[in-house]
Amino acid sequence: MRVVRRTSVLIAGALVASGIAMLPAQAGETSDPTTLAVEGTVRAVVVDRFGAEASSDHLYTVVTDAGAEIPVDLPEATPANGRFEGELVVDGDVEDALDAKDLLPREGSTIAQDTRAGRVAVAEAERQDTPLEVATSTVAPVTAAAVTTPKAHRAYVAVMTGRGSVEETDTQVASIVDGLMSYWKTESGGVISSFTRPRGIERFATSTAGPVSDSCGMASDPDEVWNEAANIFFQKYGVSFGRGSGNHLFVAMANECAGVLATDAGVAGVAAVGSDFSSEGPMSFSLGDIATQVGVHEIGHTFGLGHANLDVCGAPTVCGDGEYFDLYSPMSLAISLGSAVTSPVLDTAYRARLGVAGTSEVARLAAADSSPSRTVSLTARSAANGLRGLQVVDPISGQQYWVDYRSGTDRDAGSFYASRFGLGTTTYQLRYPTGVTVTSLSPSGELVLQTQRSAGGALGSFASGSQFVSPTGAVRIGVGAVSGPTAEVTVAFAPPAAPAPPVPSRLSPATPRISGTVKVGRTLRVKVGSWSPRPTFRYQWFANGRKISSKGTKASFRLTSKQKGQRITVRVTGTRAGYATVSKTSRRTTKVAPR
Repeated sequence: MRVVRRTSVLIAGALVASGIAMLPAQAGETSDPTTLAVEGTVRAVVVDRFGAEASSDHLYTVVTDAGAEIPVDLPEATPANGRFEGELVVDGDVEDALDAKDLLPREGSTIAQDTRAGRVAVAEAERQDTPLEVATSTVAPVTAAAVTTPKAHRAYVAVMTGRGSVEETDTQVASIVDGLMSYWKTESGGVISSFTRPRGIERFATSTAGPVSDSCGMASDPDEVWNEAANIFFQKYGVSFGRGSGNHLFVAMANECAGVLATDAGVAGVAAVGSDFSSEGPMSFSLGDIATQVGVHEIGHTFGLGHANLDVCGAPTVCGDGEYFDLYSPMSLAISLGSAVTSPVLDTAYRARLGVAGTSEVARLAAADSSPSRTVSLTARSAANGLRGLQVVDPISGQQYWVDYRSGTDRDAGSFYASRFGLGTTTYQLRYPTGVTVTSLSPSGELVLQTQRSAGGALGSFASGSQFVSPTGAVRIGVGAVSGPTAEVTVAFAPPAAPAPPVPSRLSPATPRISGTVKVGRTLRVKVGSWSPRPTFRYQWFANGRKISSKGTKASFRLTSKQKGQRITVRVTGTRAGYATVSKTSRRTTKVAPR
């Protein structure tokens, strides 16, 4: 199967209605394109870059009911494993293949998937190297509860050689993998009944991976390498990696693939996105001193988890658009301190998402409770037992907040935040002290850390005497005495009889970023970043400061000869009921190169 790199963007005008994401047509299509009607399941692969400019890409395919895998161009918010029904634009090699067999219908027609023309189109779409554009589609997310039936998992480990220098011995690689399996077995609370490594480490000199300077090809087609490695275990041991098998494929790669020799930020890890602790799948991780953090992170994707982000980043040079920068979570950035850094324990929000946060572990607080406020003694999230989390519901917005106490002890003792280091420059410091953290989940299911502004930067937690106030003002989470293993937390709700407090007049925006090759004929896309609360977005592209009127109002823009030699920017405007409209403009690109 081929999947093609697709930078994560949110398409303008995406609607969410009754749990179904309605995805509009993409920029660059003809007015009446010929389309291919397709039904199937969305498969997503996440590509994680932890270099100087941390960012992620998503590679999407639609797996048809007959098993065909078609690379498609879908927005970031598309739910992995969701049910896809839609029409794909027929062009390029697919159009040529139909024309060669005299099966190409008139322009504007829709080809049914189960016809002869449909079968030819699907077969060619699987072979081509670029994703098909989506003319129109619906993707229904998976709504079933997380599976919590105990299940045995097994890891089969291969080390890719021939790209960079692998210095680790098989014994060292095995030790790393054993640590990854132990971490997730513990976090599952028994849902992973066992996580074992039945076979030894297999090394293979890859014949399919790209050069080190291109992240060993893992950014564009990881399936080539995964298929190469999987075939080794099938040929030698008869091991298959089908759905429900409980078999995971781990491919370790030289740390040069993560950017040591690359001019751009390299790929630290890649994983196919699953749904819960019953999932299995392939993942790759770079070796070196961040191998354990990266491996834990990628397996988290296998189990259906997204990233851990900031609500807003006040300095893009420090934390980009906020993606990955909730460093209290294993689903954050991997950071080297020159010595071993371990992943912190899993957050309350993600434990609830996976169905393993029991009532003795997490208390749910809502305004409907008899008292307008409640004080609890919260045990450290890293402790083995006790009340370790709160779920708080805003009575006005319905937003859920998750409260943890991060003490930097027990299983968090070796984490980055426990080191008391921060990130930043002389003018902006992002610090992660021990204390009480408040997180929420974005509409796409990613963790969002609610930061506290401070002089010259921001804090990731709340200390004794400080409090978090929700945007509606209806929820206040105050921190009292913090003493060793416990923290006193008071949750107060606005009195039921009181009028709703005024909504803040301004959204918390992020600076958009442009991705893609700045060249005539190529498509640029915008990454909006983390806005709080999440608004509806509008887009406007500019060339040398002049508005691009034709097809310049979508989340992607295909460059034409009109833009040659000009610098491109995009303005993202966020709107949400009750909030003032906010616009943010990206940095300028380099000059558009000729075709």
